[in-house]
Amino acid sequence: MVIALVGITISSSVLLILMKKNLRRLNIDLQLVALTLLCDIATGLYCIVNSISNFAESDYFLNTRVKCNINATFGIIAAATSFNIVGVIGAERCLLIVYDIQFKKKYYFVLLSLLLLLNFLCILVCWLFNGFGQTPTGIYCMFDLYEIGGKVGSMLLATSCLISLTFVYTGYILIILKRRRRIKKMRQELGEHCVKLLHKKSATLVKSLTIIIVSTFTNLPYCIIVIMSIIDPYYINLPLDMIATTCMILNQVLNTILLLHMRPDILADLKDRFGWINFGIGFTMNSSAQSNTADESQN
Repeated sequence: MVIALVGITISSSVLLILMKKNLRRLNIDLQLVALTLLCDIATGLYCIVNSISNFAESDYFLNTRVKCNINATFGIIAAATSFNIVGVIGAERCLLIVYDIQFKKKYYFVLLSLLLLLNFLCILVCWLFNGFGQTPTGIYCMFDLYEIGGKVGSMLLATSCLISLTFVYTGYILIILKRRRRIKKMRQELGEHCVKLLHKKSATLVKSLTIIIVSTFTNLPYCIIVIMSIIDPYYINLPLDMIATTCMILNQVLNTILLLHMRPDILADLKDRFGWINFGIGFTMNSSAQSNTADESQN
């Protein structure tokens, strides 16, 4: 619950900064980021409500099939949508930076809608065929893999998440490879004379690698657990369920921290507006970091 509260506080603060910039005029990546923040806030609220019920030893929100279905539906909409948006952002960044392709905003929203359609079908199947049930932790409801609805629903959601994860891996790995080639070429042509420029290019490479690591840490374990559970419901046990729950909560917080790492200009605005905020995560807020952001957006 503490992690969720921290995540809601940070996400809400960043969302306020973006809203001050006029969302309609922002680039597609920041518009998608704003949607991610909304989903992360919803995920945090979902975790807090479930945690309070657990501390109170109450199953009020889970004690009927309809309530359990609603609980699971809200969790899927909040957490899975956030994951899908991160995947679309990865695809957009790759097309822009690696291939210098910039599609109209509507095409990225169409791509996101297709992923959300899989989530909707997952929810629909589970409602129609009793696919939701309480998890081993008893904190929230999710797939009942002993029912056909739970098996089909979990496969649909796993497909949606794996597609998004593929976008993240493929997109940012291609960005890393292009940056490496560019750095190597610059060193051959300029030597070590343009140290600052080389540092900027290297920083972008590190940022892309950070996204891959964070996505692996927070999302891949959950996908693996879901796939294992589909193969054999025996794997639905308390330790693995706790790992999946922890990944979902951490993802809500790390999404925002990752955004601030990628966009030092937003962190600078955040510190200017909320001077008391000190995340203690070692971001460098100097002019070179901001110019690095500008350099990345141009490339």
